[in-house]
Amino acid sequence: MDRKSYNLLTEPWIKVLAKDSGDTVSVSLIDVLQNARQYERLAGEMRVQDFAIMRILLAILTTVYSRFDAQGEGYNWLDYDSNGYQVTRVKIFEDDQRQELLDSWNQTFTSGSFSRKVFDYLNEYSNRFDFLGEHPFMQVTHDEYNSLVSADKKIEKGSGQVLIKQINRSISESGNTSFVFSPKSNDEKDKIDLPELVRWVITYQGLTGVTDKTKVQSKEKYSISPGWLFQISPVFIRGSDLFQTLMLNLLLFNPNHQGEFNLQKPIWEETNLLSYAELRLSNIFPNDIAGLYTSLSRMLHISWKDEGPQIFSAGLPKLDIEQNPFEPMTTWKKNKDKKRNIDFVPAVKSKWSISKAMWRDFGQYVGTDYSGNEVEPGIIAWLRQLKNNGYIDDSFHVNVSSVSFINDGNATSQLPVEEIHGELSLYADVLFDDDIAGRWTVRIEKIVEQIENVGKMYYGFLSNINGLEGGKGQASDHEMGQFYDLLNQPFESWLNNIHADDNRDMKELEWRKTLWELVQNLAKSQMDSATSKVIRGKVEDQVQTNIFTIYNSFMRRVWNSLELEVFKNAK
Repeated sequence: MDRKSYNLLTEPWIKVLAKDSGDTVSVSLIDVLQNARQYERLAGEMRVQDFAIMRILLAILTTVYSRFDAQGEGYNWLDYDSNGYQVTRVKIFEDDQRQELLDSWNQTFTSGSFSRKVFDYLNEYSNRFDFLGEHPFMQVTHDEYNSLVSADKKIEKGSGQVLIKQINRSISESGNTSFVFSPKSNDEKDKIDLPELVRWVITYQGLTGVTDKTKVQSKEKYSISPGWLFQISPVFIRGSDLFQTLMLNLLLFNPNHQGEFNLQKPIWEETNLLSYAELRLSNIFPNDIAGLYTSLSRMLHISWKDEGPQIFSAGLPKLDIEQNPFEPMTTWKKNKDKKRNIDFVPAVKSKWSISKAMWRDFGQYVGTDYSGNEVEPGIIAWLRQLKNNGYIDDSFHVNVSSVSFINDGNATSQLPVEEIHGELSLYADVLFDDDIAGRWTVRIEKIVEQIENVGKMYYGFLSNINGLEGGKGQASDHEMGQFYDLLNQPFESWLNNIHADDNRDMKELEWRKTLWELVQNLAKSQMDSATSKVIRGKVEDQVQTNIFTIYNSFMRRVWNSLELEVFKNAK
């Protein structure tokens, strides 16, 4: 390759959706931050790619605004190094300092643009954003790579390579296994242009898998990292445009860990990546948001040949959630593994979650338990701070989004299987309802539990029909999938239109009636398609069982579960 430089600050490599034209265009890193208001969202090859790139942008903003206020001035409670860009000491961090950070966030948000200091900072570290430079972005040099691996794994030996079709997560294909539904033909799978390669290298560092065998050499054995994004259940807030999305996800401290102010250290501020590797081998992991957002799972070196890039990869130790409980962009669940010294772990999705809509896990995304038995995502806790300070209005529509790449569940490969995404939309005064007695989020969680209970009843209804047909007496996953698919749109619409000042009992009754009608129609469709065998049924112990008795029993149970008798005369 003839090019000696490809600086991400000025070269167009980030795909965005332009608001005015609706076209997908490629822009530079500086452009995307300067003109974030003009773009609706990131628009790369996959949503997980957009999420990985968004975290790079957030790492920049978190670093700058945790060091400098909205006017670009340093905070008087921090000491700075001689060049004025890095912090050497935190003199104090208490409520007043937190408020300064919140005020700085609000001033930036209301201004509608990022301060000059963001771009001064990027210019200061310009050489670290060169994908082909002396310090290639998120990569190591030839000599650095060779010093990290054993003699038989050095570049000259040709081992440790990963193919473009492995890096490209829209294909995720090894040299031994073909992806039948690949978006590219076989001849094109290992061809890629430079901007797309940059996007996939960033994504690959977060979603790696563990099929590659080359490791950074160490005296101690260790488990190779699958990529941090494979270890969490990502959640973020989608705004009305890219600027708003970045701002709503910009945490200047983590409210779930208010006593701490960790100095930010993104990967481009590392003196060299050999020292970074040594820290990882010593089980010292990033303890800051920017460091976590830009963490590496592989030491990559890219050699350029006439036929294209050759990518060499050496694995790093797996990040330990016990040392990174401050990750703000994940949902959490109670830890049941007594061997792990942590109360909560990320609620990582599995293959069985692929068809499950977000609302069915409502309590994971939105705090509903105030007894300490759950942890809400840090990003939601941050919005709560903004709401409490009056920086977002009651009528502000909060779009809680999720995107995950489900792996194959095989501990020896952890290959990506399918991308899933979803969204919950509700008003800020509902999400952060301060009515302790009848808090909306608690009521909604109970309604979700009620729906799951009705789902179990429907499963029993279908299973009874299946038994009469001579089957195993089990409903199919497909039939249950249809049940929840039917509920998704009406429930999300109902959720989207709740206001804190609504009559709560009447609003809840509105949903119960909707659920009753939907379930009744589903059950009637089973009646309409019943075979003569099911209509005729059977008699056991002088008790007749057929589609009619099964239907009546099921609908009676649903009616009682929804407590519609109490409300049937309500107006």
